[in-house]
Amino acid sequence: MSPERIDGPPYQPIVGQVPHQCQSAREEFRGATARRLATCGLGPRTTPFDFKSKLKELDAPAGTVRLLTTEAFGISVVAPWAARLRRLHPGIKLELLTNSRKSVFSAREFDLAVTFHQPDLADVLVTRLADYGLGLYASRGYLAGRGGSLTREQLADADFVWFIESLQELPELPFPRSLVPDPRVVFYATSVLGQQAAVAAGTGVGLLPHFVAALDERLVRVLPDEIGISRTSWLVIPTESSRSPATRAVARFLHRISLRERVRLTGDTSGLAPSGQDRPPHRLSAITAGY
Repeated sequence: MSPERIDGPPYQPIVGQVPHQCQSAREEFRGATARRLATCGLGPRTTPFDFKSKLKELDAPAGTVRLLTTEAFGISVVAPWAARLRRLHPGIKLELLTNSRKSVFSAREFDLAVTFHQPDLADVLVTRLADYGLGLYASRGYLAGRGGSLTREQLADADFVWFIESLQELPELPFPRSLVPDPRVVFYATSVLGQQAAVAAGTGVGLLPHFVAALDERLVRVLPDEIGISRTSWLVIPTESSRSPATRAVARFLHRISLRERVRLTGDTSGLAPSGQDRPPHRLSAITAGY
């Protein structure tokens, strides 16, 4: 039995033609894609590599980040690394505010802060940033007039540069009164950099952070094996600011430079690299979780 024949026009495949509906959809897709590429700064000849690079750029943290810290730490530790931060995160603009009063930190007019007292604030993330040390320093000229060095006994007759304690709102820096029960203070200043300048000019002996004084060729440490104070710095981020990718990027960066600068912060200058070179290690770990 032969199969039933169905009459009708023979099937003719369409070669090189696209139905009108498909052609319209294709043109619409091409137009939308071109607009998206143009929005990203890309053209129709974009390669996969270009597209991937552009996506990475668009995902990079960007925005203004306000960092609050003390004058000495901001100028001596943070500012010298600003160019490195710019290279790593070109979309971030860093505002450095310097102040040491607790009331300023309480106002929270910052995205993150480096403090030298553990803050007692609500709705903030507080992590330990780095340990730092302080020691007694004097100028070479001051020591030259006293035989080139000072002994414990000679400190009783030395001139001292010190803080204005009534205005000092940072953690107490107890003067080593066990060594000098009645120190002769001849110059007071609220600014650590002001004290450094006075000590370098030969005014007297001062208790200075190592990250300020250790690399100052005008200064010599006094009784390094006998007198030293260790303190801790803290990184403070308001909870709301912690949601910002730019703020988190700067927080990670501060942890990195604290690790790189740990030798200078603690006062052990024997491992410092020459000026202008990055300090080891190049591979960094122990960056605070959650940033």
